[in-house]
Amino acid sequence: MPKYTAHFNVDGAVSHGFGLKEPSVYDEDVELTAEDDSRAYKTAIYKAAKIAVDGLSNPDTGNTKVTISGIESELGTINLDGKTVRVSCDEFSHLRMIMDPKLVTKFKKGIKERLASVA
Repeated sequence: MPKYTAHFNVDGAVSHGFGLKEPSVYDEDVELTAEDDSRAYKTAIYKAAKIAVDGLSNPDTGNTKVTISGIESELGTINLDGKTVRVSCDEFSHLRMIMDPKLVTKFKKGIKERLASVA
């Protein structure tokens, strides 16, 4: 299976301990494998959702926003056709998922179901 690298821009937060957070925008790269470019694109969206759920929310906006900035394969860059994909998770959802870990599983399952329905 071909290997891909998905590039994400994350608008979230960092914590230096004691529960204090400060806004942070950073880039994150994730390696993935997929059968074709379409599946790589869907997998990148799922990974973006996972990063959003697992990340700290920006204290200024109350969200963790993850944008797919690009996907590269061994053969070159995948054309995203000008699409901008952003996935976000708000602070309330973060707190609910911390209180009930089953919600994380439901969230991931919901994302997978929505991606499966996309052609």
